[in-house]
Amino acid sequence: MKKEDPKPVIGSLSGKAYFFGPNFDKKNCTIIAECDCCSSNILFLNERDFIAICYCESEQEFLKGRYQVIGENVVLNYNSLSIDKEYNYEKEVDSTGADIPDYFITTKKSPARKEILKGFSCKGQLYFQTGDTAIDYGAIEKEKTIQDYITLLKEEGIWEMLQ
Repeated sequence: MKKEDPKPVIGSLSGKAYFFGPNFDKKNCTIIAECDCCSSNILFLNERDFIAICYCESEQEFLKGRYQVIGENVVLNYNSLSIDKEYNYEKEVDSTGADIPDYFITTKKSPARKEILKGFSCKGQLYFQTGDTAIDYGAIEKEKTIQDYITLLKEEGIWEMLQ
């Protein structure tokens, strides 16, 4: 009989970045996101605020909200403001030499929403699973630190737009 992982203990998430994708490799406890528009990051800025970054090949969406740890779950309450960064395809075909921006950054209002991240353990580490129609899995980000993401958001002017 295989030993089950113990129930997860969600300590402080402040200052941590998590990577999310649609597939979870149980053997290696890794997240797999090998598709367009299927990965995201959640940056837990402090003990209550987060920023979510949703990726597509030619665009990104940035959302902010508040979170709360309740038992083995994290409840994310998204604000209604979102920032979209879309690639400017006109730049590829412009032959005038004009100074055309690489991206368009716009804001939009959408209904505020709530999402629940269910914590689980794999080889003693904390992971998350979303529970809506499309299930995603989350693990601590290994490629970049939360400060790397914040620096990029500030350089692109998105940080100020989300405040």
